[in-house]
Amino acid sequence: MDDAENPDYAAGDASGNPPPAPVLTSDDEAVLGESEAHPTEEEIKETKELIRGTRTIEWLQFSVTALVAVVGIVAICIYYGQLCEMEKATRASETAANAAKTAVDNSVQQFRMDERAWLELESFQNEPVEMTDALKRVYPGLRAFAQGVTIRNYGRSVARNISVRLNMTNADESFGKNSKKLRITEEALRLSKNTATNKSDWVYIYKAPVATSLAPGSSMNATMPLIGIPHHTEGGKDVFPYNVGRIDYTDAFGVNHWKTFCFRITETDRSYCETGNDEDSNSEPSSKPN
Repeated sequence: MDDAENPDYAAGDASGNPPPAPVLTSDDEAVLGESEAHPTEEEIKETKELIRGTRTIEWLQFSVTALVAVVGIVAICIYYGQLCEMEKATRASETAANAAKTAVDNSVQQFRMDERAWLELESFQNEPVEMTDALKRVYPGLRAFAQGVTIRNYGRSVARNISVRLNMTNADESFGKNSKKLRITEEALRLSKNTATNKSDWVYIYKAPVATSLAPGSSMNATMPLIGIPHHTEGGKDVFPYNVGRIDYTDAFGVNHWKTFCFRITETDRSYCETGNDEDSNSEPSSKPN
């Protein structure tokens, strides 16, 4: 029978509404099967076991992930601790290296200090000379003399570029007590020329003809061929001859050094001035400049 002959379908078409849904009969329910319509207890149990197994796997995955995170944190802490220890070791190594370098530099400097040249005054010369008639008239009854010094190298290496400049002047006791005249004399000897504004303050500079080098343990004389007048009185003041000098030289390591001296002379002895006796403090370099 076709649709046209079906009274239910025809009725639905006549009213314009769709036909009613078919109703399952007991025969149709039998088509699904009992296992699909009503699952057995075993199937329910298997489903629960499957769900429980899935959750167990998820918990295991979470636990592994958490464990990996903990291990990662522990590894980071260990790495940070190792990094800190490495930094400490690096700083300790740098400190030790700097200390070793300082020790080497000090050793080198000490070696150079021990081996450098040291020029010092060894003795003084006091040679009588004949006074000119003019001096005899000015200083009747007095004797004149030439004053000099003996310089010795007390160091262990050669002194080079040696120069000795001397001055002799007659003055009262104030000269050797950091007087203006002594300072002017020292500056003129240092520069090897007079620079005082007032020419009346200019002093005589004698460049002693000495050897330019001196071996260790050797000596040389630097005599000033000027006439010094012994202690006498002028204008009610005691006047003494003063010998002022400066020695410049270079040691074997290329460091420049100097020494100054000032002493007052009498007929029987000599005494150092209160000022004017000094020497350089130029340290030996720890290494050669680049």
